[in-house]
Amino acid sequence: MAAVTPGTLLISIEGKKCVQLLDNRKEWLLCEVQLQDVPGRMCLTDGNTAAVCVGEDEIQMIHVKDKTLTLGRVVTVGKNILGITSSSNTLMVSYWRKPWLEKVSMDGTVLKQFDMKGNPQHFQYPDFMCSTPDGSVSVCELVYKPEARVE
Repeated sequence: MAAVTPGTLLISIEGKKCVQLLDNRKEWLLCEVQLQDVPGRMCLTDGNTAAVCVGEDEIQMIHVKDKTLTLGRVVTVGKNILGITSSSNTLMVSYWRKPWLEKVSMDGTVLKQFDMKGNPQHFQYPDFMCSTPDGSVSVCELVYKPEARVE
C-alpha cells in the first residue's frame, strides 16, 4: 500500500493480480489496472509513479494521473524480490537470497550490490524498507526463528 495523496491510496490485490487506486475519504474505487503476475510490495518513486514488485524478478512501473492508473515500463531485476523503496531517483531492492540488497537505476541497471561480505550474519532476510527525507534507506529485517523441538 502507498499513500498517493492525503485522500488516495494505491493498494495491490494478490488474488486479483491488480493494483487499485482508492478514494480513502469516500471509500470509492477510482481505478484498477491488471498485472501479468501477482503483485507484491510497492513504493512511490515520485508523486506520479509507483514501482510494484511483480512475480519474483520484475518491477512494474504504474503512472498515477487524474485518478487513473496506466502501466509503464517493466524493469527486470534479480530473482526472489522481497522489498522495494525509492531514493534519489533510484530503487533499493531487497531479496530472499544474496546479494540481499541492490541499488538499481530506474531502467534496471544495478548500480551497487550489498552482499555483506565479511559479515554474513548482517542480514538474514531484509524485508520492509523505507526512504528518509535525507535520502538514506532504513531496512527492517524479517527474523526467522525455528520452533523449539520438545523430545
